[in-house]
Amino acid sequence: MAVLTERRVWKREPKRVTTRVNSLEREQQENVRRALRTLYFRYGTWKDLARAMGVGKNQLKLVMGERAAPSAGLALRAAKVAGVPVEDVLTGKLAEPERCPTCGAVR
Repeated sequence: MAVLTERRVWKREPKRVTTRVNSLEREQQENVRRALRTLYFRYGTWKDLARAMGVGKNQLKLVMGERAAPSAGLALRAAKVAGVPVEDVLTGKLAEPERCPTCGAVR
């Protein structure tokens, strides 16, 4: 076993602080909120929508109350539940009213 003959100090590396970076732009965040509102009307309650998306009901309420920003993961989950590509959620196409291809009436 080695014995230290001189004083030696070991310094710990500082803890890495990670910050959450939301990669969605403001317009995309609004489009995700509009898509969630559309899905809410399809499912009837926030609880049922949250269960289908696999997230907590409180997370959806925070996002819709603009106390939290919607993440890219939430946009992916919304797209999966709606059965559309994620681009439709981010561009706002999902939130547009559905129109009849023949007469143009809003459904």
